[in-house]
Amino acid sequence: MEGIKNFLELINDNWTLIVTIIGLILAIYRKIKNYLSKSEEEKKEIALTQIRQSMLELVVKAEKEYGEKTGKLKRSKVFEEIYSKYPELKNIVSQEDLEKQIDDIIDENLETLKKMLENNKDFEEFIYSFKIK
Repeated sequence: MEGIKNFLELINDNWTLIVTIIGLILAIYRKIKNYLSKSEEEKKEIALTQIRQSMLELVVKAEKEYGEKTGKLKRSKVFEEIYSKYPELKNIVSQEDLEKQIDDIIDENLETLKKMLENNKDFEEFIYSFKIK
């Protein structure tokens, strides 16, 4: 009887924590189930979205670090870091396709990035508001 009493007191004292943990477990389960139910194309698009955000961060970093007139150096640095951060890309997307997509993103956003560098604006706001077209 003492064991049951202690167990009920434990639940009574920590019921909010227990409910929160159960809620988190259910939310994680739903996210995993939702992701696993997606097609390979949808999974690929999710990965590319994350890569695009990372790539924009790396472009900003390279732009700040190397400045103007070092395009090839900045480009190689961005590709090097993308491939080291996401080594599984070699199994999902060909290197040529990925390079084309990254080059397109750089071309689309280069002027905006330069203006933001000149004005010393916060890049994180731009990077996380970026959406796939």
